[in-house]
Amino acid sequence: MFGTRLETFKKVMESLKGIPREYGDAAYEFQFLEGLKLCFVLWAGDEEFPPSAQILFSDNFPLAYAAEDAAYIGDVVLDYMKRFFFLCSR
Repeated sequence: MFGTRLETFKKVMESLKGIPREYGDAAYEFQFLEGLKLCFVLWAGDEEFPPSAQILFSDNFPLAYAAEDAAYIGDVVLDYMKRFFFLCSR
């Protein structure tokens, strides 16, 4: 979705009150629920490697959610980010 649109990714994550982290080419962490955090990491890619991304969950997520629930949470947050993406890319 963001691929080489690093600045748009940053705008979206900042609008979600994300805290910048030093992973990949751009990364932001935010609190999903009290004590549960998500970190989105984006690599813009280059001639050798295509763009890629990762969603990292805080290590206490398994105490609150099963693995399939965490995957669903990732999908829901990505849908939410898509809405902001279309607003920021206009």
